[in-house]
Order: sequence, then C-alpha cells, then structure tokens
Amino acid sequence: MPSIPQALSELQARRAELASNLQAMGINASVDEPLDALVAKVLGIDTGTPPPPAQVGWRPQSDWPDIRDILESDTTAGYGGKYIQLMTDHPDSTALAGALAYRTSDGAFYTSNVTHTWDRAKDFPCSLGYKTRWAIYYKADTGTVDIQPTALWAILAMHLNTITSVNSKQLLQAFEFISPFNLSSTQPVWSNLFMNDYSLVKLPDSLDFSNATSLNNTFRSCNSLVEVPRIMDVSSCASMTYFMNGCPVVEPPELNMINVADAGNAFTQCPFVRNMRIKNLKASLNISASAYHTRDDMLHIINSLQPVGGQTLTVGAVNLAKLTPQDIAIATGKGWAIA
Repeated sequence: MPSIPQALSELQARRAELASNLQAMGINASVDEPLDALVAKVLGIDTGTPPPPAQVGWRPQSDWPDIRDILESDTTAGYGGKYIQLMTDHPDSTALAGALAYRTSDGAFYTSNVTHTWDRAKDFPCSLGYKTRWAIYYKADTGTVDIQPTALWAILAMHLNTITSVNSKQLLQAFEFISPFNLSSTQPVWSNLFMNDYSLVKLPDSLDFSNATSLNNTFRSCNSLVEVPRIMDVSSCASMTYFMNGCPVVEPPELNMINVADAGNAFTQCPFVRNMRIKNLKASLNISASAYHTRDDMLHIINSLQPVGGQTLTVGAVNLAKLTPQDIAIATGKGWAIA
C-alpha cells in the first residue's frame, strides 16, 4: 500500500494528465485547478450527439421454455384471464394461490389453491446452471397478480387492477402484457402503478387511461421499459408528475395533455427518449434530458401549446439549437418561454 506522500504525488500526476488531455481537446484547463473543477470540464468536450442504444429490448435465455408460446397456445376454457410465470427450480414446492385454477409444467392441474410439489425430473435444464419450470394461473379477466419470488419471466393475458408486491423480486427479469390493458373507470387515480418495477419491459399496444385524473409516478424508474403502447389516452388527466421519469429508452405515444395542470419532471432522467409527440400542453414541461428530439417533434409540441402564459418548455441547449428564431416566436407569441 503506498504511503500518503506517494498517494498525493500520484494524484497530482493524474491531475496534470487530466489537465493536459483537456487542453488537447480544446478545453481551457490548468494543472493548478482543483481536481473536481477539471472533472467538471470533461462535460464541455464536444463529442457530438452520441448514438442512442439499440432498442432491441429484453430477450429471454435461448434455452428457456417459450412461455409466451405456451400461454398463447393454451386452450383451457372457462376463465376470463390468465398469466404464466417461468420460475427457477428452487424450492421443491410452490404455494399456488390467488387464482381459480393452475396448470404446471410437470403436468398437474388444480381448481383450488394448493401447495404443489414439483416433479424435478421434468424441470428444464438451463446453460446458466439452474433449471426452470412454469405455472399458468387462471382467473377472472380483471384482478391482481401475485409474482412468485423465484420468477424469472412473467406474461399476462388479462387486464390488471393491481400488482401484488413481493419481497424477493430481484430474480424477475421481464414482466410483459399480451392483451389490451383497460383500467377501471371507477378508479381515476393510477399513480405509482408500476413505479420501481425494474423488470417491466413491454406494455400492450393500447392503454386506456381515459378516466385517469392522476398518473403521477405511473412508470417512474421503470428502467427496463422499452416498448410502450401506440395509443395512450391521457386527456382526462390533471397531474402527471414523474410520469415516465427514469425510463432511459422509451418512445412515448402521442399524448394529449389538454387537462394536465402539473407535468413536473414527467420525462426527466429519460436520456434517450425520442419521437416525443405531445399536444395541447398548458403546464411547464422539461424534456431536456434527451438530445434526440427533432425539430419536427418539438414543433409538434410548440404549434399546439395552449396560450396560457407564464409557462416554460425546457428543451435544453442541444435541442434549442435545432429551432429557428421563427419556431421560438410561435411559442413566445402564446406567452411561453423556450429554454
């Protein structure tokens, strides 16, 4: 272990090296500046707009059973909805509860809650060193979902009211829907619905939020979410704070935010959001986290701004440079500031 004088000497050498590299990149830097000041100047290096990550989404292990095909091929009748979970081969038994009937990958079928003991000889080998098994849960078309702590992948073919939280969700890699997701008209507040659901990767093609008045935190920190609906009706919503905050790679559908009075931080911490189409905005909105907004997309927002006055559309310096003075004048003529 180096002595303190040796460590300080090494730190000074690295500071000098950093200052020299910054100078080579055209940044005004001095070896006499504090290290934290030099580090901050790294952000001033013009590297151009980085390419966004490929939006290929999550993919299951190649040697996992295809539970999507299993669920779609299942012909069991008499139940309104169903979902399937792929689980690891531990423990030896699983408590099956919360549904009307159950089917397991080792050939069992139950019409009541039960603790199922698995036939381990029928588990599926996996190259990662464990085995897998699956269970289908049959239930009413609308209801709750109980994800097993050992679940790796879950797919729903049903509507959903709530997701039952689990204590050991760290194994779950993907949570998907393969049917329309209609929400109850009797419950207008859907705040926090999927907040911190790090395994949510795909939503159905259409989300009916037409009766929702509050969508605060709905998809907040869903950092695996890459596939969102083509249709999402939010026209009745009044508050969308932190709506998709922390979803790094997402292409939201066109959002009619005509009644949204508070959109604070709806899309902050979304560095790769693209193709954003928002209309009838009347509340300040910050979309500056992403450098991938096109002039056309921003004009789509600007041209439909409501003339309420005193609000700000924050696009950030990179995106602001894509707009012409005439583009900005459209917004200022409606009492908006563009920053």
